[in-house]
Amino acid sequence: MKKLSNLLILLTLILLSVVLIQHFGLTKYVTSHFSTQEEAVQEEVETKEKIRTRISYAKHIEKGDSRFQNGYLTLAITEYSLASQLEPTLPEPYIKIGKVHFGEKDFTKALENFRIANQIDIKNIESKILIGITYISLSEFDKSEKIFNSIEGNDARIYYYRGLLGVLYKRYEDAKYNLEEVLKINPESQIADNAKRILNAFTTFEGSEGAQETYLRTLLAQNLSEINEHNLTIQVIYDVLEANPEYRDAWIILGYSYLNLEKYFDAISSLKEAEEIDPSKPETLYFLGLAEKKQGEYGESINHLEIALRNGFEPKEAVFKELAEGYLKNEEYEKSVQYYEKLIEVNPENLDAFIKAIWIYLDFIGDSNKATEIAESVVLSHPDSALSYNLLGWALAEEGDVEGSKENLDKAIEMDENLAAAYLNLGIWYEVQDNLKEAKANYNRAYELEKGTAIGEKAMIRYNAIIKAEAAEEVTPNSTN
Repeated sequence: MKKLSNLLILLTLILLSVVLIQHFGLTKYVTSHFSTQEEAVQEEVETKEKIRTRISYAKHIEKGDSRFQNGYLTLAITEYSLASQLEPTLPEPYIKIGKVHFGEKDFTKALENFRIANQIDIKNIESKILIGITYISLSEFDKSEKIFNSIEGNDARIYYYRGLLGVLYKRYEDAKYNLEEVLKINPESQIADNAKRILNAFTTFEGSEGAQETYLRTLLAQNLSEINEHNLTIQVIYDVLEANPEYRDAWIILGYSYLNLEKYFDAISSLKEAEEIDPSKPETLYFLGLAEKKQGEYGESINHLEIALRNGFEPKEAVFKELAEGYLKNEEYEKSVQYYEKLIEVNPENLDAFIKAIWIYLDFIGDSNKATEIAESVVLSHPDSALSYNLLGWALAEEGDVEGSKENLDKAIEMDENLAAAYLNLGIWYEVQDNLKEAKANYNRAYELEKGTAIGEKAMIRYNAIIKAEAAEEVTPNSTN
């Protein structure tokens, strides 16, 4: 009975509490209390999510920048795209994607991304400037001028490109005014140095008594070419050639600009006009040789480069390099290695020349003694370079010096643990010693370090060949009775 009495008292208290809550409006208080708690929790979750998003966004941008700097452009675009998905209202990822495409000379895609950035933030000056620059690269000069005239701001690039477009459209006073503004705004910049060059062209012309406007246009075109504004150069120099089609230097400037824009057919056509006017000019012959080499016309290229060298083209180092590469492409290995050795003589700091010379002696001529001699000279001239010891290890392996090869390859890796070429050569060393486990490990390391390069691809091929051979050994052929 006592337990029943206690239970009745408890039930009574509960019912009384319910009545009091309903009577005094405490239900609303309790609901409000828990609702506020839920809102606070939700707000805290949203805040944490925003923080996580910002951190992830920053990481994707950072990784994209790193990929871009190291030349992994597709991976860079992927990271920037992921960043744009996290923060779709920020223009930064699209600007960065546009810059990657611009660097690849895919100006249409670059323009597309700069426009998206501008649509996201119409006040963003950077996207507008980049749109204007891209229009110049697309030779849409009227659109570029319209953009730069519409931008308000004190960025030196605005005045710089207004000045260059003023040169194009022969508004010389406007051009000088805008280029002088660049010097005031950012006097220590590269574009300030470029602006000075154009202004100096005006000064040179003004100091020449009785000079015609074609001379001024040629001076301006030459300086535009030297500051890598080749699209503008072409338009300016056409004015000169229209007035004087026999102007040799104008044809050279035109050919040089086409060469830099990778329009090799147009470059060859222009430079042959210059050659016809003056067949001995070494600059004409050198640039013509470069354009022909790019077109795969190696015989013609070699011929023009050799004549340019005989006619005194400077610097000789540049001609040696082009001839070494041209003869190599033309499979004239003895001639090629001769020019690589000349290149080493004039510039012993050029490690690429050492590499190519050793490679040719080993893989094409079959002279391991000469390759080792060159490799030993690399170690003497570059004792602090891991690459030097890798080259010597490579040459010694071909010569049959097993211990010397291993010692130098180990030293190369000790000096630079990320030198993929050393891992590749060490993999080959282990494979020759029939230590396939270590061979595969080194090939894999070389591949991981330089995916997509010649070294990485060669390492992958050798690694896969071992795997394939091992798999074949495991298969027992069916016996027949």
